[in-house]
Amino acid sequence: MGKSEKREKYLKKLGKQLGRRRSAGLELVVCTDDRKGGCAERGAKHVLRALRHELARLGLDDGSVCLRACEHFGPCKHGPHLYASSGEWHSRVSPDDVPGILQRLLQGEDLSPLLVDIAA
Repeated sequence: MGKSEKREKYLKKLGKQLGRRRSAGLELVVCTDDRKGGCAERGAKHVLRALRHELARLGLDDGSVCLRACEHFGPCKHGPHLYASSGEWHSRVSPDDVPGILQRLLQGEDLSPLLVDIAA
C-alpha cells in the first residue's frame, strides 16, 4: 500500500468516527487514544488544553470553532495528531505548535510545509 493510499485509509476512518458531523465553521479533532503508546501518552491532553486556551485567547470559544477529541484515527507512534475539517492533518503536535497552526488555519494559509507524512 502506497503513502497516499495509507493516508486516504486514515482519513476515511476518521470520517467514519466523526460521523461526518461538522460545525458551520472550523472543526479541530485531536486523537486522545489512551492505549499503551497512544497519543495520550505522547501529550494529546496537553495539546487539547493548549487549543482550548488559544481559542479562548482569540475569542473563538463561542462555538465558531468546534474542538473535539477522538479515540483513535491514525498511527499513534506519530502522534499526537490534529485533524482540521479544512483537510489538514498534523502529526507530532506539541502545545507550542498550537498558536502557529491556529493562526495559519484561521487565515487560510497553506499549511503544507508544517505537515508530517504519517504514512512514511
